Amino acid sequence: MRMKHTFIIFLSALIVLGNCDPHCGYEACPKIDPKLFTVHLVPHTHDDVGWVRTVDEYYYGGNGVRGIFEGVVNELMINETRKFIWVETAYFWKWWSETNKDDLKENVKKLVANGQLELTGGAWSMNDEAVNHYQSTIDQFTWGFRRLSDVFGDCGRPHVGWQIDPFGHSRETASLMAQLGFDALFFARLDTDDKAHRIETKTMEMIWRGSKNLGEESDLFTGVLSEGYTAPRGFCFDIYCPDHVTEENYKEKVVQFVQIAKRQADTYRSNNVIWTMGADFAYTVAKRWYSNLDVLIRHVNEISHETGVAVAYSTPSCYLQALHAENRTWPVKEDDFFPYASEKHTYWTGYFTSRPNLKKFERDGNNLLQVCKQMHVIASSGESDNLNSLREAMGVLQHHDAITGTEKQRVADDYARILSRAIGACDTSTSQLLKLLTTKVDSQDNLIFSRCPSLNQSECSVSEESNTFVVTIYNPLAKKVNKFVRLPVSKENGFTVTDLSAGKTLEVQFVPIPRSVEAIPVRLGKAKHELIFEAVDLPPLGFKSFHVSYQGRSRRRVLRDTKKQETDISNEILTISFDDESHLIESVSVNGKKTKLTQELMFYKSGKRSVGRRASGAYIFRPDPNTPFPIATDKVKINSYKGPHVEEVHQVFSDWASQIVRLYKGASHVEIEWLVGPIPTDDYVGKEVISRFSTKIDSKRNFVTDSNSREYLNRTRNFRETWKADILEQVAANYYPITSAISIEDEETKLAVLTDRAQGGGSIVDGTLELMVHRRLVNDDDYGVSEVLNERQMGVGMFARGRHLVLVGSPKSNATAQERTLVQQEMVLPPVLYFSPTSLSAEEWKGKYRTEFSGVKMELPENVHLLTLEPWKDGKILLRFEHIMEKSDDLRLSRASEFSMQDLFEAKVQKVTEMTLGANQILSSSRRFKWNEDKITSGTNNDQDRTAPERNIVQSADNFKVILYPMQIRTFVVEF
Repeated sequence: MRMKHTFIIFLSALIVLGNCDPHCGYEACPKIDPKLFTVHLVPHTHDDVGWVRTVDEYYYGGNGVRGIFEGVVNELMINETRKFIWVETAYFWKWWSETNKDDLKENVKKLVANGQLELTGGAWSMNDEAVNHYQSTIDQFTWGFRRLSDVFGDCGRPHVGWQIDPFGHSRETASLMAQLGFDALFFARLDTDDKAHRIETKTMEMIWRGSKNLGEESDLFTGVLSEGYTAPRGFCFDIYCPDHVTEENYKEKVVQFVQIAKRQADTYRSNNVIWTMGADFAYTVAKRWYSNLDVLIRHVNEISHETGVAVAYSTPSCYLQALHAENRTWPVKEDDFFPYASEKHTYWTGYFTSRPNLKKFERDGNNLLQVCKQMHVIASSGESDNLNSLREAMGVLQHHDAITGTEKQRVADDYARILSRAIGACDTSTSQLLKLLTTKVDSQDNLIFSRCPSLNQSECSVSEESNTFVVTIYNPLAKKVNKFVRLPVSKENGFTVTDLSAGKTLEVQFVPIPRSVEAIPVRLGKAKHELIFEAVDLPPLGFKSFHVSYQGRSRRRVLRDTKKQETDISNEILTISFDDESHLIESVSVNGKKTKLTQELMFYKSGKRSVGRRASGAYIFRPDPNTPFPIATDKVKINSYKGPHVEEVHQVFSDWASQIVRLYKGASHVEIEWLVGPIPTDDYVGKEVISRFSTKIDSKRNFVTDSNSREYLNRTRNFRETWKADILEQVAANYYPITSAISIEDEETKLAVLTDRAQGGGSIVDGTLELMVHRRLVNDDDYGVSEVLNERQMGVGMFARGRHLVLVGSPKSNATAQERTLVQQEMVLPPVLYFSPTSLSAEEWKGKYRTEFSGVKMELPENVHLLTLEPWKDGKILLRFEHIMEKSDDLRLSRASEFSMQDLFEAKVQKVTEMTLGANQILSSSRRFKWNEDKITSGTNNDQDRTAPERNIVQSADNFKVILYPMQIRTFVVEF
């Protein structure tokens, strides 16, 4: 009898598991009996790269990630049928680079090679999808892939995306993951009503169309996990769970298991289902999980032909392979998964704005990372530890509890420390590389190039304390740009600025620094004025130097007048008028055509916890009431300042909110620089501050937002494309993530507002736009942070300062194309200023140093952006080019564009290899799964042409010509 019982166990395991092929990826998947309903058990741990503890505390601390990883590896070595997935490359690389356990390293390699340990997702961290810029998302996937590839080769290439914890999901992320070569994406969080609808209609798995421009190249199979990312109730085997499976209770547990599996069979289309066997920082005692799972699998499979249910250790990619083998049709999804509501009154739209200074710091970090990478290439220095430290820090900041602002305060401080230290390291490199590029002959002098990181609060020790200094301005775009430079100075006039390469003295203007800026507690500078000059024709991927010297006081003074006729400001294109009574903006005229427009700073009162309602918190936005209050209780105080470069009006709404409205010479946009803080909470009411724009535009509930600063999506207030929405929160439910742009329009007029960091926003009333710029709360939303979002500095509430660019015009013009160009030049990759104190005159400096330089021989076409230029392994270069327009943006600029890679660079191009977006697979060898669509899906256009844009072969015979179509990104590894 015993021999017969053993044979049955072996045979039932063989039915499901078969003989695992000793190879990684899909070849290592268990053999599935298609006649059985199979449950794929995916052992995993979700390890936040910081949240309520810092990255290091999570890694090194008790029950930490280091112990989890090593414990899992040891358990996998015991039984070759066991599997596990690892997601966060930041933690893996920390372990791999620090451990001295060579035998354990070898075991890890074996486990990856035979498919037991599968690398999933593969990014440096599990990034947020609402507030990240697409460039940073691509970078952190690329660097995670690079580290995995360096260690494991092709077996280190992930096949699926694993976004189980982000709080909503963007269409652009789906597009990027498809371009990374992923076969699918799995996630856990979606709107509670959306999930109920999908369960009812069996649409929990779908084909997500990631782009309206890229066709099937951006289509991605997407699955919603049934249990979030934890195990079903009764099957959690972690140290904090009471569940267990033994030889005594296995019959009861098998019955429970089969019941849950059959219930899920009624909500999914296929003959397979995935169970996530893990949780946050699970597997601290891996043996407990695997000993229970071994018993469970054995006993379920013993009677699989009676129950019709089988079970196997599996991975997301193995589950996907089983789905693909069924050759079914699937529904289609075209919009995104924002906003996310976990309850009727609980919308996760507050984090779109939470910690605005950290969001801006991250955006600046991206700019400086691109500069650092470019300079390493231009100066032919190869990779460096300093560069790698910023690559990794920016990867950490993409984490869905980092850039989102949903961490504890001390963890936010640690993120800032990590990024600040890495930026400092890269600054050291860029200073050295700039010295190398500027010095005409070998020199041992002490020339330095330093940045002033506090220019945002009008502070710079060099410009304030030095009578003579040089400003070297680096342009990270592959096309010429102009920039109005603003430098804080300790004198209100008497400075001379010389364009060293042109040998020309420039016209300057002085404007007083607002008292509200002077009062920022952390501001150490004493400057009371800003010196303004225009830097023109900054060379592409290059620099230009300007000599600034104090010549003594002159008679030129700042023009100031607050009379009505002097308060209105204008340039060659625009005129901004202010209301006599309120002193708010009254209208904007474009080439003489007036548009009524009012803008003001306001605030919502944050809702408190009550029955069925959560308080506003780091994640949640729930205003109470739904009507915003004006900050200004009387007319706004204003002063106007005019000169040859800029006309601007300084507005003071209260002692904690002010702004500057600017028109630069020749600009077709309005700049509004806002300053908010410390937000008062002494009345025990949290406040969420917005900038609201009101017009007569007949927007009919419609507005447009960007998706991660790339493609634009149409939004409609109180409407969802794929299910009938029951909206109970009229404001919070209509807030969306604004990474870069939001707009409204009618047949006559379009209003667009561009942001310098991610913010929440919407069109709550027809004809209006609003953006939340800052928030300070008095309650927690009880989603795990256990701390009120109440940022402080120097004993008072946090100040935040930022910019909006406002465009008003005809929707029939090339307004959208103009928005995209402005976002690149002003908000994402603006020129970077480096300061060098000197005693040299302009002529002496010019004789000793190079004053202008470009890293390329020509500008790229107007609609093409050099997305990536960075040193790669083995002395190669990683290049990405992108077409920045959508098909419908502009009649001229939305056409295909072409250029010669060889004509772009001075060095001779020897070889070009086109790669997938993450640079870990040669594009020609990429073979993604193809999926069949349902003939009809509610809310989608099933007849849409999904033909992907062409890709010409980039080869020496054509002088390495590159052709780009709208929204296309092409990635190359280049040898010179």
